Amino acid sequence: MNSRLILLVLGLTILASSTVFPAYAQTEPPSDPNAPWNPPPPPSQGAVQTARKPMIVPPNPGPGPGPGTVIGYMTDYQYNKKDTFSGSETMYLVLMTSSVAYAVLWWEYYPAGTVPGGHWVIGPAWAGPYSGTIAFGPTSPEPSEPYGLHVERLKVYDFRSGTFAEGLVRWTYQSPPVQTVPISVSVSVSSTSPSPGQLITVTGSVSPVPTGGTLAIQVTSPGGAWVQLQSFNVASSSGSFSTSWSVPSSGTYGFQAVYSGYLDSAANQQYPQTFSTTTSLTVSTTVVTTPVSPVTPVTTIVTTTTTPPWWEQIPGFPVESIFSGLLIGLLAVVLLRRTQRKKTSHMERQ
Repeated sequence: MNSRLILLVLGLTILASSTVFPAYAQTEPPSDPNAPWNPPPPPSQGAVQTARKPMIVPPNPGPGPGPGTVIGYMTDYQYNKKDTFSGSETMYLVLMTSSVAYAVLWWEYYPAGTVPGGHWVIGPAWAGPYSGTIAFGPTSPEPSEPYGLHVERLKVYDFRSGTFAEGLVRWTYQSPPVQTVPISVSVSVSSTSPSPGQLITVTGSVSPVPTGGTLAIQVTSPGGAWVQLQSFNVASSSGSFSTSWSVPSSGTYGFQAVYSGYLDSAANQQYPQTFSTTTSLTVSTTVVTTPVSPVTPVTTIVTTTTTPPWWEQIPGFPVESIFSGLLIGLLAVVLLRRTQRKKTSHMERQ
């Protein structure tokens, strides 16, 4: 009893599978999109599957083409016709037909040289039924979508007329346009008038900081070529780099910083090669001396003290006074004696 039930269920399952996945399931179309493709038609309208593909009726689709033909094209998210896409742009595939009951097979050919060469979008079984003009989407390129020409091959079967129609839609997928990021580079020195043998610091900077590339600091001697002092990797840095330079002989020297440039493919950004303006310094051999203040003559007065004789040390008894007194006294004596002689002579006469 249980064995019979199991066999019955298994038989119904096989029957159901034959109905849902009928024998008309297709193999891949020819590798050449222009080669003939004649898949067997679906046995009935009720036998087609519902495609697991988003679709809408586009606004103002316009009249469909004549019986037995289809028109297909790609659009952007605003339903504007477009045949070139990049990045993760939104896309629709519009299928225009006048048929009111049809089924679809859809195969996409990848660009030449791609392995595999393509894949089913709707298939390998017929999907539908659809009616009138529809737009499959919104969709966008896959993360691994190959760059180049893509061909969408649409096979349409009209149930009322029992006829086929086919449409080819070509579009190109290209890498996103590279964005150029402008940067500025500068260079500076710690001294613009150093002396020979002095050690100075040369600093180069780049802003904004790129995601890759190198920054080189260069020097040129009088009449010479640029010579690299040091090169730095700018990734994961602050964007500022310094190196030391020993000042040689006299003359004028120039310094510059050069950024190499870098293409960030992941971010689609290009950092262009950029040069800083030149910073110059002049080395002088003139010896700088400190001026010496003039010497002011110093006059030295030497005082010699002589001890006078004992008589000159008597208060009020200088030598000049003694001689003067003696002279006056002598004259007084002479005058006195003359006067006495005159008196004596006069008395004797009497």
